[in-house]
Amino acid sequence: MFGYVTALQPELRVRELHTYKAIYCGLCRRLKLDYGLRSTLALSYDFVFLAALGLSLSEEEPLLGRGSCPALPLRRKACIEGGEPLHYAAAMQLLLGAAKLEDDAEDEPAAGRAAARAALSALHRAREQATRRYPEQAGAILRHTAALRAAERGPACSLDGYAHHSGALLADLAAPLSQEPATRRILMELGYQLGRFIYLIDALDDLLEDARCGRFNPLQAAGYTVERCAQGEVSPLLSDAAQAAARALQLLPARRYLGILENILQHGLRQQALRVECALRERTIKEESPT
Repeated sequence: MFGYVTALQPELRVRELHTYKAIYCGLCRRLKLDYGLRSTLALSYDFVFLAALGLSLSEEEPLLGRGSCPALPLRRKACIEGGEPLHYAAAMQLLLGAAKLEDDAEDEPAAGRAAARAALSALHRAREQATRRYPEQAGAILRHTAALRAAERGPACSLDGYAHHSGALLADLAAPLSQEPATRRILMELGYQLGRFIYLIDALDDLLEDARCGRFNPLQAAGYTVERCAQGEVSPLLSDAAQAAARALQLLPARRYLGILENILQHGLRQQALRVECALRERTIKEESPT
């Protein structure tokens, strides 16, 4: 969930864009207050979606205030103060970020491994705090990432078989945003489809580099070639997952921020898919062209 779940900002209304940025600033401020300044360094707009989703279902009306910016302490910016949904999104940002760093510490080249281990060490105490606050979610992250790692290192399976683990992880992290059983089921479906989208687009984004370096990539393991992917063969899979997540969103009893959430799932994900597909196509053409 790092870099792909973002709004298409030009399509947001002025008020929605202001709110979107205020949720980001509120989440950044909550990370600093809950886990220290270092925890804000890896913050991305992806987790604004999780925060906005939780806030949209909350009975408590979020407050719009102004707070100091952790990156620019002398500057005060508009920020949403939203109680538990922001606490939760901040913790999930930290726990998922740490899980990704662990993955990088094993799979990246030497320099990347060293950087990931250093970052993990810096976040050790904050990660422990988040784990104590949300032990079930921390356990789910460990369980699903271990299952995914085992699947990737085991016999080749279908692309859906790999993507399932990412979907199941986000399903488990989305469900706690509501205590209503019916709403939780919808949240799990939304999270599952979003997790599948993230896994597939990340695999597509890494495909050419993985092929060049001989690293595992689920697309290659499932029989997809770089050439086929560059021609858009993964596009329907990405579109199906994004559309399924958007359909689930429409079933939720959202009280606010629906325009922002719709923008992310209907426009933002599509824009990210187009960006990654176009970049792969351009890099493939460049490598095939004679020098």
